[in-house]
Amino acid sequence: MSFSGTIQKCRACDKTVHFVEMISADGIPYHKMCFRCVQCNGKLVMSSYFQLDGSLYCKPHFDQKFKEMGGASRMPSNNRTNEMGRSPSKLASKLSAMFSGTQEKCAVCKKTVYPLEKVTVEGEFYHNQCFRCAQGGCKLTPSNYAALDGNLFCKPHFAQLFKEKGNYADFSKTSTAKKNPESATSEEGENMSTGTSTFVIRWVNFLSMLVAVVVIGYGVWMSSQHDGCHKSLTLPVMGLGSVMFLISLIGFLGALKNNSILLWTYLLMLCLVLVGIVVFTVLVFIVTNNASGHNVAGLRYKEYQLQDYGSWFIKKLNNTHNWKHLQSCFVKTEVCNSLPKRYRTLKQYKSAKLIPIEAGCCRPPSQCGYPAVNASSYDLSFHPLSSNKDCKLYKNSKLIKCYNCDSCKAGVAQYLKTEWRVVAIFNVILFVILSMIYFVGCCARRNAAGMHSKV
Repeated sequence: MSFSGTIQKCRACDKTVHFVEMISADGIPYHKMCFRCVQCNGKLVMSSYFQLDGSLYCKPHFDQKFKEMGGASRMPSNNRTNEMGRSPSKLASKLSAMFSGTQEKCAVCKKTVYPLEKVTVEGEFYHNQCFRCAQGGCKLTPSNYAALDGNLFCKPHFAQLFKEKGNYADFSKTSTAKKNPESATSEEGENMSTGTSTFVIRWVNFLSMLVAVVVIGYGVWMSSQHDGCHKSLTLPVMGLGSVMFLISLIGFLGALKNNSILLWTYLLMLCLVLVGIVVFTVLVFIVTNNASGHNVAGLRYKEYQLQDYGSWFIKKLNNTHNWKHLQSCFVKTEVCNSLPKRYRTLKQYKSAKLIPIEAGCCRPPSQCGYPAVNASSYDLSFHPLSSNKDCKLYKNSKLIKCYNCDSCKAGVAQYLKTEWRVVAIFNVILFVILSMIYFVGCCARRNAAGMHSKV
């Protein structure tokens, strides 16, 4: 039998509802099995249902119905307690009065609510002064309010918020923020973090795109030069600029559109770049680890020997094609021809501190024993003291000198070693910077994926 002692009929099937199987919604009895959405027949629960014109709806179909009716202003009004949401059942009110006494707490201020100042709606208790709209703070009455997800509104603000947000998901976030400022602050901080990471990725890649355009332009300029050394670097430089531009463009668009797929692609390509930097840097240190040079009495500089370098380095330098190319880039005849202008006396020349290429390519090895006449010639009438083949290859001619000597190749190898070490140090710095950008990119991608999952 029913709680009230009278026979009650289920609104849905019009059959008698007994107490043990009854659900009361807005004072209307239902069987538990009949408490379903009229649109999709999905089972409803007391904490999440909507009632309109005597019919029950789940949230999605209530949302759809609400839009079809054109908003709250066009919803039919009657004497029901709550058009938009739901009011506590009489059964719940009676049971609450029987068992809770004066221990009921206000849902807003969390303080005890006494009967004379109590308002009960949505299964929650409020002080009269706390029973206000979550949006505008205007005072509500049990006969004139709208409810959604445990938040109360006056009907004008409910309709206004729905028009602004367009759907109940955003509406619910707004109402929750009004009800729970701490949660709103936390979400605001999270959104700020999201905005910061995407902002950084967007502008870093925008700047790197500009740098890439400059690199490509430099490659185009190199292609117009008559110098074979510059021309040979045209494709590598333009290729590097193109790769930089492509990666930067993908990162920029991914951050601009908050597209997690583009950001995934950007991070993958950036990861490959980081791996490439590490591999190249390690190889540079391995290849250039040997050959510290040899001190010679009476000279202020060191002499270098080709056999001191790694086998890979020696093989590349002895390759005729490679050596001709390196000669055109590093061994300029002007380097050797300028020595007499810089060192006008023999004393100045003997006390000079020559660079590796000058020491190896512009003069014979000291072990040959040829006496220097001046900065551009040696007395080759003396029999060489060493069997080193470079002693026979050296000529005083400006076009020959020792350009095909192993000592010249060793001088170029030492020059390359020094330059590569500088590049390796630069790569370490670049690796740190790109790693930081990669970390920020990971944050941007995660936030973008999170935003899409919420939509």
